[in-house]
Amino acid sequence: MEYEKIFMEAIGKGAVVNYLCGEWPYEIERSQYTSDVEPTDINRVIMQAVYESYKYKPEVKNIFESALAKMLCGSVKEVYIAILYFDACLFAEKQKRARFLLSMDKLLPKIRKAISENKHDLY
Repeated sequence: MEYEKIFMEAIGKGAVVNYLCGEWPYEIERSQYTSDVEPTDINRVIMQAVYESYKYKPEVKNIFESALAKMLCGSVKEVYIAILYFDACLFAEKQKRARFLLSMDKLLPKIRKAISENKHDLY
């Protein structure tokens, strides 16, 4: 599947949050052997769409971070998914597989606030 092509189409349509949340028609099915509760294959989205697109379009970093920031101000579902992406990106950074590093100074305060505001629904 051409994950980065579909991701770039989502960018063009202003549907990055929809893509990241795995909303139709952007859902990427996870392996049947995965036990995580995710609406889309988050690792595949990061590795094969976001990071691959960044190679030839560096502004993808800002687009991705802006989408995460928007999700952190959205519904509980979007907050949960944004945190999953954040966690997966940190793991990729530690494994030295990330194409870029997240802007912690921009995202961490938003994550803290989103968790605080949604703590009853996230636990």
